[in-house]
Amino acid sequence: METAIIYKTKYGSTRTYAQWLADDLQAALFEAETISARQLEAYDQVIIGGSIFASGVRGIQWLKKNYPQLHDKRIAVFAVGASPSCESTIAAIRGRSLEAELAQLPFFYLRGRFDEQHMTWPDRKLCGFLKKQLEKKPDEELVGWERSLVEAYSQSGGKPVTLDWVSKGQLAPLLAWAREPVPVT
Repeated sequence: METAIIYKTKYGSTRTYAQWLADDLQAALFEAETISARQLEAYDQVIIGGSIFASGVRGIQWLKKNYPQLHDKRIAVFAVGASPSCESTIAAIRGRSLEAELAQLPFFYLRGRFDEQHMTWPDRKLCGFLKKQLEKKPDEELVGWERSLVEAYSQSGGKPVTLDWVSKGQLAPLLAWAREPVPVT
């Protein structure tokens, strides 16, 4: 099965996962901005990945635009974000990103990086607002990722916070999906 990996990243975690997928599956790798659906005619399977930004998955607009030409292919979507992987997080991201005919697509969530030093100024500013909101929240009301972030901020001594969860092992479910035999119809 010929596979194409298409990705859209902001800070690089999605690119890292996409490259690992391409290497493991011996697949072609494309940035979403550089490929059209017509160029994917030779591929049987397409995996689209994007970083989470403003609660949505980057690259989903590319998929929505090109889905009419791709609907007969085997398609999966993966999202990369800083939140821990849990059912509620995955359901929320999936619900906001995969609507209508895209709702049936397999969806995978991979944890990425939180690296303030390499963020744009607006993103650092948003994180500053988040930090202030979390500091106001009582400890017992903090959920896991919030507690981890507050702890990282308190240990940073005022320096930019860097947390990195990117690991090849997170790809196992997506790789299993990509390698499963497809019934001949």
